[in-house]
Amino acid sequence: CKEAATWGRNEITWGAIIPAIMPGSDEDLDEVLELFSASIKELGLSQIDWCSAPAPTKWSSTPARFGSHCQLRASWKDGADLFV
Repeated sequence: CKEAATWGRNEITWGAIIPAIMPGSDEDLDEVLELFSASIKELGLSQIDWCSAPAPTKWSSTPARFGSHCQLRASWKDGADLFV
């Protein structure tokens, strides 16, 4: 986000593989997604959308994952003091 802001952008789409103690464990993946989404919310971004990957792809404010993958789109207001 910090680098995107230096380019004058106020939105980024980001994807990751969610780490888990037991690969493929829905319980572990859901717990990590919950912790990650709570941390993301604390950043003060103006909007966070999560991708629901199974076709048709939808963006939602509800944290979502597809297997061990998650993708989110985050935006912030111009001049936001998020990256100090």
